[in-house]
Amino acid sequence: MVALNDRRIMLLKRTGLFDDTSNIVVRRAMSCADLAAAYGLVHRVFVEKGFIPPTPNGLRIRAFEGLPEMATFVASVNGETVGVMSIVPDLEGIGLPSDQAFSEELGVLRSAGRKLCEITNLAVLGAYRRSNAFTELTRACFAQALAWKCDDIFIAISPGHALFFEEVLQFDALGGRRSYSAQKMDIVEGKRLNLRTVKELWSDVDRHLGDQAFLSDYYYQNNPYHNCVEEWTLQAAKAFLDAKLLHELFVERSRLLDWCTPQVRKVIESRWGRELFACVFGPADDEGLQQEDSKRNGLLCSASA
Repeated sequence: MVALNDRRIMLLKRTGLFDDTSNIVVRRAMSCADLAAAYGLVHRVFVEKGFIPPTPNGLRIRAFEGLPEMATFVASVNGETVGVMSIVPDLEGIGLPSDQAFSEELGVLRSAGRKLCEITNLAVLGAYRRSNAFTELTRACFAQALAWKCDDIFIAISPGHALFFEEVLQFDALGGRRSYSAQKMDIVEGKRLNLRTVKELWSDVDRHLGDQAFLSDYYYQNNPYHNCVEEWTLQAAKAFLDAKLLHELFVERSRLLDWCTPQVRKVIESRWGRELFACVFGPADDEGLQQEDSKRNGLLCSASA
């Protein structure tokens, strides 16, 4: 059943949310400068909204930002980062960010053999919230999820911001309202987009819109990021071989390991490879950890020489 408000969708369209002709440029953040600008904007917006307390480094860095697999997309205007959105796949040992509040619901999907990913770090500067910065970022995340061959995209979102995901993108509810944080009241709703059926859902929306149909075309046929995400993935994997970049971002700027649990530390080490991890942070305490990616041998410390 399509949850559809034709008038609201068309009003959103007229605001320029789906305009391909603006000066917004979207790309995947890969350099230390781009990643720091992205996580700095997320920190700024989330602190303003009361989602998180401020940190001394002015960055929102969690264990997930330390994963090479996390794809962080930035929208920029004249070189200034004005919007951010990340998407991260479900990985053994660390799961997804929303497992802290929706582990039961996500566990049901996993038990059904479904491959999951999650949209996170959604932050857009106020002056651009009615521009296409936001929708361009959703297009990039959607293209990435398809490239990963995921079955579902999950998002935990504040109730006041959920309508776009429900009425336009056709996310379903997955879990009732609850606090995302155990330390403070941060009410969110769980939403899930079934990628196995989304093409048919969006075709239904387009049929309702008649000669104003655009959704399938915008996200499928003329989504430019389908042609970008695989190459960006390769480039990002190479960037995560740069020990100098990783040391600046995760040691000098954010001191990632100061608050990581031993389990999270092991997960990050397994994703980077043991030699790279040791080059960035120093030797691991647990000598039993194995290097996961042998292809990184010989490349790991060259950037910091």
